[in-house]
Amino acid sequence: MTVKILTSANLPITIASTSKSREAYEWLSNQQFDLLLTDGNMEHVSGEKLIEKAREASPEIKTAMMTGEPQQHQDSFTEANTPDVLLEKPFTMDQLIATVCSLLNIEPCIQAA
Repeated sequence: MTVKILTSANLPITIASTSKSREAYEWLSNQQFDLLLTDGNMEHVSGEKLIEKAREASPEIKTAMMTGEPQQHQDSFTEANTPDVLLEKPFTMDQLIATVCSLLNIEPCIQAA
């Protein structure tokens, strides 16, 4: 759903998407990204671990974590794995788009069609 929302917003971005945390972990080791948008709770690798891996590979990467349990994650954040934005579920399409625009400095932010 996240990819569909961002695609419909016609943002000037390229999206690489996977639902497999291990695949994302590998991608972060081998490619450069400007933004990591991750879920907090995934199978095999946590959102915190993905953020940590992303910052090891690319210290300037922007990060956002989507979660329905923000307190659970906030209690485990460290300097290395704290996201730039914690996006609490449920969130609106406009909140998601505004978060991506803000993190990537996209102005004006184009709203979903």
